[in-house]
Amino acid sequence: MKKGLILISVLAALFSNPLLADQISGGPRVSLDSGQFIVPCVEVDDPGNKFDGKYFDVKLVQNGTFYELIYVKEEDSEVCKQLIAASLNADEDTSDIEGNLGSTDTQATYKIGDTGPAGGIVFYVTDGGLHGLEAAPSDQETTQWGCDLVTTGATGFAVETGADNTSKILRDCSTPGIAARLAGNYVLNNYIDWFLPSIDELNELYLHKDIVGGFANAYYWSSTEDYSAYAWYQDFGDGNLNNFSKNFPLRVRAIRAF
Repeated sequence: MKKGLILISVLAALFSNPLLADQISGGPRVSLDSGQFIVPCVEVDDPGNKFDGKYFDVKLVQNGTFYELIYVKEEDSEVCKQLIAASLNADEDTSDIEGNLGSTDTQATYKIGDTGPAGGIVFYVTDGGLHGLEAAPSDQETTQWGCDLVTTGATGFAVETGADNTSKILRDCSTPGIAARLAGNYVLNNYIDWFLPSIDELNELYLHKDIVGGFANAYYWSSTEDYSAYAWYQDFGDGNLNNFSKNFPLRVRAIRAF
């Protein structure tokens, strides 16, 4: 499988300070409206030589005009060097390079109930099991949706819109501990690309709740906003879908796509 890779250089100060968007040298090629993104194989430009020769996966989340670094995972330097070299040649096949990076996915297939690539439980599959969604094996905290009286534009209902919804919420709402932030900050087995499910993704999760396990007969937040004061939830007792005040604390279960 032919895949490219973006390499950026970031000052060592990145590890303790917010990063201005124009300090992201050479990429990644995303708009500021995306809210958050993950960059594999970041090489740190470190005058103090503390990080020289080391490569990291970094997750950046937009907070106003800044991108805040919220997680760093060190990667195998030789794997990164191979991938970086391969990315400079669009015709080079990188599928046989071993490593735990998003750009080196194998052709493993999954079915509902399997343990997913990150260690969650698979509850939705497409493309014959090549792609799908996995859920965290347990709930996060009970918390409010947040952004009360703020219209975030996180209105995606369909499967494959939860990640975008979560990005929009985090872009427009700086309140700590809200549902989207708990899901977005979740880490399992070094995988950092979790998000709060859209209402249709949450419904898929409800339909397979007995397979995934660990759910309470309680209300769970989706990332789908209804309007400035309300967002959508699902009752995992009877499956009812409805909207609710953003200020009310409901349960959270993070998911990710693979």
